[in-house]
Amino acid sequence: MPNSGIFSSLQKFIQHFGEQPTGAFPSTHIAISWLILFLIKKYYKNKAAFLLPFIILLSFSTVYIKAHYFIDIIGDFIIVPIYFILANYFYNYSSKRKEVIEHSKALIINTIEYVKQKNIFTK
Repeated sequence: MPNSGIFSSLQKFIQHFGEQPTGAFPSTHIAISWLILFLIKKYYKNKAAFLLPFIILLSFSTVYIKAHYFIDIIGDFIIVPIYFILANYFYNYSSKRKEVIEHSKALIINTIEYVKQKNIFTK
């Protein structure tokens, strides 16, 4: 690796003290692939099956090249559906919350307009 000043030194430091011979638990490569598959299945039901072989091959290849252990892939199968369910729940919750806030804003604006129109506080 060419020496490029402080960034080269920083990268060597991180690789020396932080990198492990295999990846972290779970595999983010596989997790993101499964999340994309879940999203495609949710919005484009028939298109999801096309990605499945690629994700399975990616899963096996990360273990084969020793980038991850097999348990990392198993962890993805457990963690990704939980994350997907929670993300959908919080997204739906925040969408409903936005509707309530917008309704509240409209109510406040209408009340202010009514008060101005009737000159309630000027009498």
